[in-house]
Amino acid sequence: EELSNSFEALKIAERVADPANLANVNMNIGIIFIRLNQLDSALTFEKKALAYTESSGFYRYNGNLYSYLGTIYLKKGNYPLARQYFTQAIREGERQNNRYALVLGCIGLGNTLGFMGDRDSSTWYAKRGLEISKAPDLLADAYTSLSSIYKLQNNMDSAFFYQGLAMAEKDSINS
Repeated sequence: EELSNSFEALKIAERVADPANLANVNMNIGIIFIRLNQLDSALTFEKKALAYTESSGFYRYNGNLYSYLGTIYLKKGNYPLARQYFTQAIREGERQNNRYALVLGCIGLGNTLGFMGDRDSSTWYAKRGLEISKAPDLLADAYTSLSSIYKLQNNMDSAFFYQGLAMAEKDSINS
């Protein structure tokens, strides 16, 4: 239902022909496809969204878009492209004062660097995301990221510690 509603919103945005709205709707459709693990479709919609931000000059959410592109490439196992997009997300998040994009970029870059074997940097970026995060859902993501990174490092005590914090944070969001 969420996807069909989003496609209906896309039709309306296309009739209105507002590039900023088209960027947001395409971005949101891409996010849904990421959650469905339909990565090629997600990539198509996130790239369309990025093109619309370029044509509209509405760059406020470019950091988010770069982060979503990084997530897609991370899930596809293309770590160099994931790293590139997460780095852009961090830069754009700082430039636009978009804390959400900054946190997503730091968490994503931390995860990517963890898969690439850069333990120190992966931990640093995940902790930076944690420090910046204030919203409960971002905090849960930051804890989950740190748990995953410590698991990759075979530091199970820290992995379980942060996994517990993530679960407690998610429980508090859902209650």
